[in-house]
Amino acid sequence: MKKILGVLTVIVAIIIGRFIGKTSVETYSSLKKELNLNSILIKTASNINKNLPMMVNSEMRLDTTIAIDKTFRYQYTLINYSVNDITAKEINDKFAKQIINNVCTTKDMEAFVKNDITVIYSYYGKGGKEITNISVPSYKCKDI
Repeated sequence: MKKILGVLTVIVAIIIGRFIGKTSVETYSSLKKELNLNSILIKTASNINKNLPMMVNSEMRLDTTIAIDKTFRYQYTLINYSVNDITAKEINDKFAKQIINNVCTTKDMEAFVKNDITVIYSYYGKGGKEITNISVPSYKCKDI
C-alpha cells in the first residue's frame, strides 16, 4: 500500500510539474509577445510624434500620440473651442460612430484590432483642458 501511495505521489508530482512548466512557458511567451508589442507601439508613437503637431483641418490639430499598456492614444486640440464652447456629448455624437468604424474597418488600423490594442482619441479645448475621450477597444469591432 505504501509503495502504491508513493508511486501515485510521484505521478501526481510529475503531472503538476508538467502543468506548472507548461503554464510558465505560456506565460513567458505571452509576456515576451506583450513586451515586444508594447515596444512596437512606443516606436510607432515616437515616429508619428516626429511630425507633430500637425493641423488635421481648420479646427483640429493632432498634438501627440502616446503608447502604453496595449493602448494607443491620439491627442487632438480643437483650436477654436474651449471646454465652455463644446461638450463631450457633442463631440461623441459627432465623431464616435465614424471613429469606431474607421478603427474597425480600415487597413491602417487592422494591426491594432488584431492585437487587441485599445485606440483612444482624446480631445482638448484651446485652453489645454480635456473635453472628452473616445475609446475603441478591439472587442467593439466584432459587431462591425
